[in-house]
Amino acid sequence: MVVTYWFVLLSDWLWKLFVGFLDKYDPLLSFSSLKHFYTVVGRKPFQLLAKNVLCGNQLIVRGSVKPLVVSALQTLQSLLPVGCCQVFPFSSEYLDSYKCNFLGLQAGVQLPSHLRSAEIFVLLEITQKKVAGSARHLELTDFDSKSIGDYQFAVYVSSPIPQDDKCMLFVKPVFDVARVVCVCVAPSMLTTLESALCEEAFSDSVIEQCLISAKAEWMNKVKVLFKFRRTGQRTQDDLNRLLSVLHIKPEDRQLTQFWMRGLGHQYRTQLLTYGSPTSSSTEEPVSETHSDKPLPSSSLV
Repeated sequence: MVVTYWFVLLSDWLWKLFVGFLDKYDPLLSFSSLKHFYTVVGRKPFQLLAKNVLCGNQLIVRGSVKPLVVSALQTLQSLLPVGCCQVFPFSSEYLDSYKCNFLGLQAGVQLPSHLRSAEIFVLLEITQKKVAGSARHLELTDFDSKSIGDYQFAVYVSSPIPQDDKCMLFVKPVFDVARVVCVCVAPSMLTTLESALCEEAFSDSVIEQCLISAKAEWMNKVKVLFKFRRTGQRTQDDLNRLLSVLHIKPEDRQLTQFWMRGLGHQYRTQLLTYGSPTSSSTEEPVSETHSDKPLPSSSLV
């Protein structure tokens, strides 16, 4: 009797553990690489998502399937240095950007109205595709949807984006269903990365190395700017000359400002005290990953 009880209890625990593992990871509902994500969501939505992520705006992924939501967050998270990522993978309520800049939401979770003016963010909405029925359109259920191809991806923005000749993306404002054609100029790193993603001959491993190289290049530029800004009196002309030397354009300045958070407190101290830290890593340990300070959204270098 006692043995049977413990056997049933153990079996139930093992089953819950197994189900929990499947809920976290499902190869059919996960993006295998950044190129896979780029192919699935499309070029223009990817541009908007990546630009906001690189510049520090909050990314929200909302959907009913946890493995798919988490996989999308992890894929876009790979664009940033580790120290720039504050992640809450699957929440039942909205969390402000100072708590996390990568947020996964369950389907149906409403965004608070104060986001209309107080926050700058981008939303990736994941929903099941509708299939044609005999008399009406039927929506696939989570049980029926076994692969990423059964889902559709829509990108929404919260804040007005200036209209100009360089606006190219199709996006939707979160609080207004009207479709808008607009996007700001992309950072140079995104332009470089997208050039690699568009090459069909490049394998996933090649693109991964391109991403690692691009991140290292821009993190090194951030290190130079950090050192420059905190040593001696510098004029705006001095700064402009340095930006020119580093090939940092106006559209890159928001990225460099945000990426300074990728420099850990210990690394900053070493950089200012000794000129160069003992570690040669391009992504230093970060002590303020869970800082209560809001993420910068539009400040320049």
